[in-house]
Amino acid sequence: MHLYFIRHGESVYNAKDTVQPPEAELSKLGIKQAQALAERASRLPIEAILSSPFVRTRQTAEIIKEATGKEVIYTELLQERRSPSDIVGLKRKDPRIISIRRELRIHASNPAWHYSDEENFSELRDRAAQFLEFVSSRNEERILAVTHGDLLRMVLMVMMLGNEVAPDIFYRFNDFFKTRNTGITLCIRHSEKGWQLLTWNDHAHLG
Repeated sequence: MHLYFIRHGESVYNAKDTVQPPEAELSKLGIKQAQALAERASRLPIEAILSSPFVRTRQTAEIIKEATGKEVIYTELLQERRSPSDIVGLKRKDPRIISIRRELRIHASNPAWHYSDEENFSELRDRAAQFLEFVSSRNEERILAVTHGDLLRMVLMVMMLGNEVAPDIFYRFNDFFKTRNTGITLCIRHSEKGWQLLTWNDHAHLG
């Protein structure tokens, strides 16, 4: 199986470096990025498009759909990690966000702990595993998945380590491996070797 991961185009919240709600829309630049990506995707032998239902991913997926003629299947398994509601709309460098995210990291090894209404580390890891089970059950051999940065990185970690993904390793990976909007990450699954990362964050279509 070939699994192409796409991070959505730039949103208006990305442009302001602000924590996003699900309804955040693509910026004008984000639409152009998605169009450039779609032109490239039209040359890929994809058989199906999966997408997060968030507005920014939905808009990106629909632009790809127009270029490829493939229908989009929406799944909550691909949506972004849910942040605490009280930080949505704040600048990422806001001292309140820094303090709350420090607390999230401190308690990440406790699957029962929540700051408020966020998706904690264990829940995100479990969802990533569920997505891999879901995609592995499909008949298509070449799938394009439109998603978000944190979820993408967790899926890759679960591909590599399974349930052994620990908070300290994930956060180090998450801090180091960054993605551009509409970057393409390609993973392949072998019957014997399992999942392998072939391409990371390819954004040549952006020039």
